[in-house]
Amino acid sequence: MSCSLSERDRKRFRPPRVLRVGNSAARPVVGGRSGGTEDAIVDGSTGLLVDPSDPRETTEALFALLGDPERRRAIGAAGRRRVESE
Repeated sequence: MSCSLSERDRKRFRPPRVLRVGNSAARPVVGGRSGGTEDAIVDGSTGLLVDPSDPRETTEALFALLGDPERRRAIGAAGRRRVESE
């Protein structure tokens, strides 16, 4: 059985372009677990995934990155390597 997505569905599940731009600039990214974002971010490696309906989780993820420059650099570098390898 073959499965295909309509053009509308492909657009709906496409990762946001801003994540790729952030990764290509070696910046850590934070995105909500929904749509194509989960395909664009390897949680804890190329960025952080959060519950999009939980502002506290998003805030905690951002502050965790702000407070850890080495982790920011490592996640940003991993994101850039991933973009360059695609």
